Amino acid sequence: MLYSSNLIAVVGSSEDSNLFSSKWLTLWNTNNYTAICEISFPSKVQSVKINKFWLVVAVKENIHIYDLNNMKLLTSIDSKNYGVGRLVLAPNFTSSCFLCYSDSITDGKVSVYDCNEMVSYKPIEAHTAPVLKLAINMAGNKLVTASCKGTVIRVWRLPNGELIHSFHWGIHNAYIHSLNFSVVSNYVICSTAKGTIHVFQMDKDVDEDQEKQSKRKE
Repeated sequence: MLYSSNLIAVVGSSEDSNLFSSKWLTLWNTNNYTAICEISFPSKVQSVKINKFWLVVAVKENIHIYDLNNMKLLTSIDSKNYGVGRLVLAPNFTSSCFLCYSDSITDGKVSVYDCNEMVSYKPIEAHTAPVLKLAINMAGNKLVTASCKGTVIRVWRLPNGELIHSFHWGIHNAYIHSLNFSVVSNYVICSTAKGTIHVFQMDKDVDEDQEKQSKRKE
């Protein structure tokens, strides 16, 4: 669902070409229970992200970006997209709206794409192991990543990929179920398969410096 609006993007789980097909996306208006649009894809939909302006759909070899106002396909990015959950879209639209994704199963690179300008930035060398989870903060200017090892969580500045925080919380590998920022981006929170929840506080002076830079740009 798009925040608290009336829009819901629905994808089925069936392999068959019917109403609940995994190759079919339907955008629903819950106010009048009608389908705004329906889009079919040649392969299974791996992930769907949505904000106030863009609809992003990842399939086996492509990431498609649609204008949510008219559902026009703006561009398609070549990508293997091996795993669901390894693609995030900035929730808010500012001067830039970043799409970050990792499509490698051999390294920890994260690609950064500006949906507004339709340009790619230099990939972030986030981890040595493949990336498992990533999230963008509400302001759309920070990215947090964790690899499949789960022992190190790193926070990056977007879009230049500057490392601003690195949190080490263990020596034994752990599967991370979820990873996210707090609303005002002063904390990073993750939950693991070991039944633990971890909260990391970010340095106040780093956040204040970033806020000053944003104001200067405005």
